Amino acid sequence: MPEQILPRFFPQNARISRSGGFAEMESRIREEHASGLIEVQLNTGRRAYLLFGSGAIAGAYIVEDSSSKPISVAELTASAGWEEFPHITFHLPDMASRMAWLSLESQTQNEFKIGNAEEWDKQMRQWKAERWNGLIEIGSRDFNGFLILWRGEVLNSESIFSHAQGFTASIPSAEDLAGNPWRVLSYTISTDSLAFHCFLLRQGSEWWGHKILSHYQDMVGRKLLQILDHELNVLIEPWHWNISFANDTLMDAHFFARPADAADAYRTLFMEMGAHMNFVIGDTLTRRILNETFAQVDPQERAALETQRLIPAAFSD
Repeated sequence: MPEQILPRFFPQNARISRSGGFAEMESRIREEHASGLIEVQLNTGRRAYLLFGSGAIAGAYIVEDSSSKPISVAELTASAGWEEFPHITFHLPDMASRMAWLSLESQTQNEFKIGNAEEWDKQMRQWKAERWNGLIEIGSRDFNGFLILWRGEVLNSESIFSHAQGFTASIPSAEDLAGNPWRVLSYTISTDSLAFHCFLLRQGSEWWGHKILSHYQDMVGRKLLQILDHELNVLIEPWHWNISFANDTLMDAHFFARPADAADAYRTLFMEMGAHMNFVIGDTLTRRILNETFAQVDPQERAALETQRLIPAAFSD
C-alpha cells in the first residue's frame, strides 16, 4: 500500500478515521448524519473524494494538480480496486464541509504566496475594487481554510479556518505573517454547480430574513421580536438543522446537499415568520414587510429564491 499522505482539507483539525473499508466508512457517515469526506489517495497529486452533507452524498470528485473534476458516485463507489489505496474518512463541521464542497465544484484561477501584511492589504483592495466574486483558500504551516468574496467584500458568515485549537470563523491576522508565508489559491466558482445554488439560496434567505425581522422589530419592539426568535428556534430543534435566530439575524451553518433541501427548510421558517407576524400585526402590515424587503434582495439571490418559490405570496394570507 502506498505511503499515507496528509489529508487535503483542514489537516490541522479534521477528526480522522482510517478503520474499515470504503463501504463501511460510507455507511458510518450516513448513519451518523455527519458531514465530511472520504478521501482516496491514489498517488501524489491525485486524489478522489466522496463528500457528505449531514449524512447525504453531495458529490464525488477526482482532483489532480489542483484541478477538480466531478465524477459519478457510482464510478467512485464501484471501483473496488481503489480499496488498495489509502482511504480515510474525516468528519468536519457543516460549514467546513460545505466550503470544501464549493472548492471541489470550482476551478483554481490563481495561486500565489503572501509574505507580509502589506501584500495582503494590497490584494484585498484589488479584489474590492474589482467587486470580484470568488472563493479564496489560505493555508500555512499553522492553519488552513476558506473565505468567500461577494462583490469584493468578505462574507464573514462564510469563513472557516482550522488550526491546532479547532475551527474558527475568524480570518487569521496578516500581522503574523513574518517567517510564515501564506499560500493563497483563488477559485472561479461555477455558477451552474449545486454548491453555488445552495450558496445563493443561503445568502438570499439570510439577507431577506434579517430585513424582515429588522422591520418587524421596528414596529413591535425588541421583546416581541425575541418571542418570535424563540418560536423559530423551537421549531428548528426537531429537524436538527444547524440554523439559529438571534435578534434580527438568521444564521445558517447547516450543510444542505441539495438546493431543494435547503429551500424546504427556509420555507418552513418563513411560513412561521409570516404566521406569527399575521397574528401580531395583521395581514396587511405583514404583506407590506414581506414585499418591501423582498424587493430589496440582490437580483441574483432573489432569482434563486423565486426558483424555489420562496416569495412573499407564499408566506402571507
